[in-house]
Amino acid sequence: MGRYAFFMKIFFIFSTLVGLFFVSFLGGISGALFANKQLIPQNSLNSTITTNQTNWVAVQKTAIPAVISIVKYSDQKNKHKTGGGTGFIIDPTGIAITNKHVVTNAAAFYVAVDNLGSQYNLEIKATDPLSDLAIIKLWPFDLEENINSSVVNLPYLTLGDSSKIEVGMPVLAIGNALSEYENTVTAGIISANGRKLIASDQSGGVIEQLYGLFQTDAAINPGGSGGPLLNEQGEVIGINTAIDTEAQGIGFAIPINDLKPAIETWKKYGQIIRPMLGVRYIILNKEKAQELNLKENHGALISGETEGEQAAITKGSPAEKAGLQIGDLILEIDNKPINEDHTIQDAIAWKEVGDNVILKITRGNKIFEISVELTKMDISE
Repeated sequence: MGRYAFFMKIFFIFSTLVGLFFVSFLGGISGALFANKQLIPQNSLNSTITTNQTNWVAVQKTAIPAVISIVKYSDQKNKHKTGGGTGFIIDPTGIAITNKHVVTNAAAFYVAVDNLGSQYNLEIKATDPLSDLAIIKLWPFDLEENINSSVVNLPYLTLGDSSKIEVGMPVLAIGNALSEYENTVTAGIISANGRKLIASDQSGGVIEQLYGLFQTDAAINPGGSGGPLLNEQGEVIGINTAIDTEAQGIGFAIPINDLKPAIETWKKYGQIIRPMLGVRYIILNKEKAQELNLKENHGALISGETEGEQAAITKGSPAEKAGLQIGDLILEIDNKPINEDHTIQDAIAWKEVGDNVILKITRGNKIFEISVELTKMDISE
């Protein structure tokens, strides 16, 4: 019995040591996994958040000095404030852009205010007949006393490339919210592109039919119209133009590439020059083609009245000279299909007056091509 008890004691001690080693080993493994789970994702997450926050802070700090709040007064004498909007400077000499609907009340008097509270007189230089764009010039507020005075070296924003923007990309909007809270900054993403809508003012009057818009969930409030929509590099990729008043988190912006031809021709010629084909049309998609019982599900269907303001074909236009007719379907321009993402205006936007374009047209059962020389659009300010 003595020898048996001795061996049992030795076995017990050995088993205990092995057990302690095994438990310690498992504890070490589980501790390492727990530490990895706690430390690595936490550090990575904090780093990401800090980077994004720092980036947006830097973007808005750089952009805000170039953003102006536009204050609308009933007249120059009484200075009764009746509304406002937003704009932004694109040239150090005080050239800025905003929405056309912000500044087109001929009876009103407009003043621009920068982020430091400095005021400027505002001169409307040009408005675009095809988009909600106005080009404006800032002058020192004492212009009546010193007609030769001007502004120089103002901060300005760089225009980016809106064709590179994709759904889901982050954006920053800056605006004069409710015409009371200047330089309001909101962040969001591009929710969709290629949107179309009919914009109206607060009285319900139709302002513009707008196509190819960015949709964003960055808050765009009344008064924010004309403000910049910025990418992460601080470049302007759109101009905020409309909101859906029946929903939250739905705002719209005109892609900046759609406005560049107007801005460039104004800089070059002192006026906005848009080439014209001279047709009123409906863009086809699958649903519209089925509704009209048409075989083709893309293209621009020439539609409208035979004459008058709603005439399908403008008198004296390239379309009339080329013999286009109501009901013709323009399938392509210069071998590029016409559809919701590439309208007739998109196809000719960067063309010069006098350029020729090749139209592919279907008329009844016939398909043919025709060359048309573009002319200058008649712009009535």
